[in-house]
Amino acid sequence: MIEFLNHLGADALPCARQIVWQTALLVAVLSLLDLLVARRLRSTLRCALWLLVVVKLLLPPSLQFPTGAGF
Repeated sequence: MIEFLNHLGADALPCARQIVWQTALLVAVLSLLDLLVARRLRSTLRCALWLLVVVKLLLPPSLQFPTGAGF
């Protein structure tokens, strides 16, 4: 059983790496954008921008996956 789980983990690692760097990049860009426009945008629009992080975490990292829209 443990060998099976190790095999699944090894297969999932490249996907997890891709998700982590894409999300980290999105958070960095949104943080910078939030700092730049904090005084000019309403808080509801800034919250909607941060909702993009949640949407990104729910979507697959690539559209080539069977769960992606481009498959």
